[in-house]
Amino acid sequence: MTDLSHPSQPLCKYPALILSGGRSRRMGQDKALLPLGKETVLQRVEKAFSQLSPYRVLVIGHDAMEPKGCNFQAIIRDQNPDAGPLEGLRVGLDFLADYPLVFVGTCDAPLVVPQVYRAMANKLDSSVDAVVPKIEGQVYPLTAVYRTSVQSCISSMVQQQQLRVKDLLNAIKTCDFSAGEFAALDPTYQTLRNINTQAEYRELLKELQAK
Repeated sequence: MTDLSHPSQPLCKYPALILSGGRSRRMGQDKALLPLGKETVLQRVEKAFSQLSPYRVLVIGHDAMEPKGCNFQAIIRDQNPDAGPLEGLRVGLDFLADYPLVFVGTCDAPLVVPQVYRAMANKLDSSVDAVVPKIEGQVYPLTAVYRTSVQSCISSMVQQQQLRVKDLLNAIKTCDFSAGEFAALDPTYQTLRNINTQAEYRELLKELQAK
């Protein structure tokens, strides 16, 4: 796994968009602010993406407090609180419209391996709008690389209350990032590991403390 304790030159020039607008209902408290050792989950996510990208943007809920102790270059807010992560994508891609592509991640996946995102970006050719992991038939649209040009499609979906992120993948041209490609860089798929419940959080803490 990538050593995040000694930041170096970012792997890519493109921006990273981190979504943190969820309500953490299953966790019962804000997942982004949960401690992982001496840092929070969000701080660990931001540190991981700092290895990948020099420009990192955080999307938070429209009424959320801005987190402290992170080095995001910008923090923006969603505008439709009931539109879920698709709204975060909408405002984030609009904010970053001057860039051709964006790395997308979430605040509740703190074990990001930056090289996975670089490999996905290398696979994004002119024929597709996004590269999305597909592991054993399951797709991961919030751990992906998108062209910012898909923002118009997302805006139309939000306006029409079509709010499933997976439906977006049916509306744009995507390329799968296969299990084999993923495992070559992240053998245990830690980049895809979300913590959504107290049990998952305790298990992660236990594993990190054992290292």
